[in-house]
Amino acid sequence: MRWSAWMSVWILAVFMGCGSRVVFAEESCPAVSTPGTKALIHGMCRDLHLSLAKVPGGSVRVATTSFLDPRFGCVRDGCVVTLSGRFSALGQQGSADEWLGEYFERKGWSPTLSHDADGPDGTVYAFHKPGALCIVEGRWNHWHGEDGEGHTDDAYTVTVSCGAAERDPPRPPE
Repeated sequence: MRWSAWMSVWILAVFMGCGSRVVFAEESCPAVSTPGTKALIHGMCRDLHLSLAKVPGGSVRVATTSFLDPRFGCVRDGCVVTLSGRFSALGQQGSADEWLGEYFERKGWSPTLSHDADGPDGTVYAFHKPGALCIVEGRWNHWHGEDGEGHTDDAYTVTVSCGAAERDPPRPPE
């Protein structure tokens, strides 16, 4: 049997369909290992899971895994919490990407400018504690209709990826 490009695409589709993350970077991000770092990261993911599970109409998944830090192009070991939902189910409650910043600060995490980005179809920001970094990413579909008006799909996804980091907050790449 001959290996073809279609077989590769099919295998990748199966992995993606199963909720697996495919990581192509080979280098680990710089990180310090302290006795409490792993507990800090996994404790935060557990707390996030409990908080995000209260979001009306939301569905939460948690995975202990490595993930790609897109800003630095390296892999961090930790966990990923993903919330999927619909804006219409939120009622008067703000979406998770709006209140997670305050949530992290109440837990003693400091915002870092290394991952800040906003646009009509999403947002990215990060929080740091010595030895740990959590990246918050909100995504939704936004488009402009023929009338020039902006429209946003009802569905959204908020992903929080927490992993090992350096003692000092990361600085934006130059």
